[in-house]
Amino acid sequence: MHFITLLALFGTLSTSHLLPRASSTPQCVGLSAESNNGDRKMAIVIDASGSMTTNDPTNLRLAAGKSVLDWLITKSEATGGKKQDYVTVIEFSDKATLDYSLGDPANAYDAVAGIRITGGTYIASGVEMAIAQLTASGTGNTADRSGIVVFTDGEDSYPNLLVDQINNATKAGIRVSFGYLTSSIYQDTKVQGAIMNSGGAFFTISAAKDSNTFINGILVNGLTKQDNPNGDNSVLLSGLDASHYIAGSETQNLKYNARKSEVLIFTVQSVDAGNLDVQIKSGKKVLASGHTSYSYKTFSVTSPGDGEISVDVTAKNAPKNSIFIVGVDSNLPTQNCTVGIGKPGGGGRNKAATIGGGVGGGLGALGLMLVGGYYLWK
Repeated sequence: MHFITLLALFGTLSTSHLLPRASSTPQCVGLSAESNNGDRKMAIVIDASGSMTTNDPTNLRLAAGKSVLDWLITKSEATGGKKQDYVTVIEFSDKATLDYSLGDPANAYDAVAGIRITGGTYIASGVEMAIAQLTASGTGNTADRSGIVVFTDGEDSYPNLLVDQINNATKAGIRVSFGYLTSSIYQDTKVQGAIMNSGGAFFTISAAKDSNTFINGILVNGLTKQDNPNGDNSVLLSGLDASHYIAGSETQNLKYNARKSEVLIFTVQSVDAGNLDVQIKSGKKVLASGHTSYSYKTFSVTSPGDGEISVDVTAKNAPKNSIFIVGVDSNLPTQNCTVGIGKPGGGGRNKAATIGGGVGGGLGALGLMLVGGYYLWK
């Protein structure tokens, strides 16, 4: 979302929905992960290329990486039906470096904090090393309980090799999720498809301050298949552009839960799905509509009230597994809330959580949240 420089919208505060384990961080209303019972093998793969000096000068991607660690179940927390998670930390530049071998998440924080800028962008090397760690002898079953989370700001120097490595992960039952910190909403089509075929989520992050919003997105979708077998990419989060599949003449329905008078800018682009019809509604009221193709189109709307904004995208004889992208930005400031645990209210899919006006208008700017982490809210 390079066309706007507003603060990212993150979530509604609610004093009645606090996260587990007595955390002081409230839950984003309507934004939940299905479960968090552990028994996972995870790899955190972080870009250490030179461009991060400019794109992420305060290392917010590292703070977001620590938020993944916060979510995981440590050895000491593996009680009451929860099982210990295992994590490995890998950085990449011109080559991959193993910072923390697969082990207890409790001891991995220093490895994330110690990542320094070194060189180029060879993402495939990081994914390859992650697969080796997750499939190593003596680490237990891999399929469906393993995931890779990648933070980067650029395209791989060897995209075909990256696709091959993501496909190798998929064959092993490893879910791969990517967050691209870049002003461009377009990335390599084959890379996007490979990531989504793994069951993972592909997000473009408009600014470093939105890195933790990416974490919320992948937690909702599920770090691994056992967390959320079918995934959930229907939720729209401000500050993120998300890739989606579409085929034939079907309509994909995406949701954003808005506040009254909130100004929203939606961006829709076809990657390889041809012409698309877009309709943005509040209830039965059409707020905006139009057509888009391979050039992105923006739709500016003002929410008439508190509630759900629907973004309906309809294809016209699109081939199977065609890709389109939808992003959203808001004029409301970020609030300090995070993903809860359990199915969304009413048993339906998540609805993107927005800002809440009832707990202090300026509470918890994203920078503070990223520096402070998520506390221990498992």
